[in-house]
Amino acid sequence: MFKHFYLLLGIIPFFIIYFYKKENAIKFPSIKIFKTSINNKKYKIGDYLILTSLVFLFIALARPIEKKVDKVEKKGIDIALLLDISRSMLQEDIRPNRLEKAKEVLENFVDSRKNDRFALSVFAATAYTRIPLTFDYDIIKNSIKDISVDDISNNRATAIGVGLVNAINRLKKSENKSKIIILITDGENNFGDVSPEAALNIAKKLGIKIYTIGVGGEYLKINSIFGSQIVKNTEIDEKLLLKMAKETNGKFYRARDEKEFEEIFKDIDKLEKTKIESNQFIQYKERYFIFDLIGYILLILGIIFKYFIYIIIP
Repeated sequence: MFKHFYLLLGIIPFFIIYFYKKENAIKFPSIKIFKTSINNKKYKIGDYLILTSLVFLFIALARPIEKKVDKVEKKGIDIALLLDISRSMLQEDIRPNRLEKAKEVLENFVDSRKNDRFALSVFAATAYTRIPLTFDYDIIKNSIKDISVDDISNNRATAIGVGLVNAINRLKKSENKSKIIILITDGENNFGDVSPEAALNIAKKLGIKIYTIGVGGEYLKINSIFGSQIVKNTEIDEKLLLKMAKETNGKFYRARDEKEFEEIFKDIDKLEKTKIESNQFIQYKERYFIFDLIGYILLILGIIFKYFIYIIIP
């Protein structure tokens, strides 16, 4: 394409003048010093070269440019995965146990989200970050596989508030408009110096959406010296988890068995659709230089042929 396409029309008058001009010159093709003959038109080589040079020079004046469109795709959602690794997560009411099933569904969820960034944190009585926000899905999945209840020494308590603050810290510097935390726990907050309510208020101020998942069956099998006993599961603080989800425009789920656990993440996957922003950057590269160069070379050659090699004497 050309920046000044109309300048290409400027070459037309030169062609008209050349092809319609009258031949008034007297030629001496037989004179040896003029290096031409009566049966050829070598004396016109110079004119042709000059005309051709003008074509290239006018093309250069018209400013040929190369248009290049670059598309830049931006990430979708920043997701902090927050997993309870207290010892109660080894309960086998969800097979093979709560923790292993949680790890399985988290890996599958990461596999299904190819345009999002993930962070991974775990908590029991304390909390720590295993992986900060990253697009490296292999690192995230490998880290999920390696999670154990022994990763935190005090694993007989549950500090939901502390865990939530840790996940919030992974997202607070994110400039992404969509930020979510997926909290998986099977207990109630019974430890830590940060209350879940205080952590919830921070999440709301930062515009972080929280999806909460309470893991565990309706009934638990308790083993004691008196034998096995089936009791109702009252360990999950559903009221707190529901409040967290509701006040941040998230959603609360109960995973009572393996199938429910899997369906929960399918539902989250549908609710949190990744929006890819595609920006176009147009780059223009000037290409006039090569036409200028060829034009001047042909012009010089044309002058040499016309006035020094095949001479026309008027």
